[in-house]
Amino acid sequence: MTIRLKFNKIYLVGQGEAARTEVRVTKRSENSPLKPAVCQFVALGQDERGNPLGVLMLTEELWKQWYGQHKAGDFMPGMKTAQEAAATMVRGIEGVFYGCPLCNFRSKNAEEMQEHLDDEADRLLKFFDVAAE
Repeated sequence: MTIRLKFNKIYLVGQGEAARTEVRVTKRSENSPLKPAVCQFVALGQDERGNPLGVLMLTEELWKQWYGQHKAGDFMPGMKTAQEAAATMVRGIEGVFYGCPLCNFRSKNAEEMQEHLDDEADRLLKFFDVAAE
């Protein structure tokens, strides 16, 4: 029996100055006094070198809850969905990486991160007897 686990959350890690980064999700409306919508990394601690670390965990469901009231034209480029926003942040912000929620592994490459998560899941499952009922 083969079990394939797909991590259903996007786990981003901000390192150094990016640990507390606030990222604009929507544009500033010319006719509104409201500030643009943002998402922000939450400080988590420090890495092995003492650099600050922050995390931002996203799902498409959360993204819709947070920003679903905005029109398509309100979004900054690359920020319409959680997946797109994660890729935009990883690509555009120096200290932001896809992160592993089980260890310290970080990568700028989404495919490399998925491979790592698959390997982590395999290692984790080896600790258990898995039976289908």
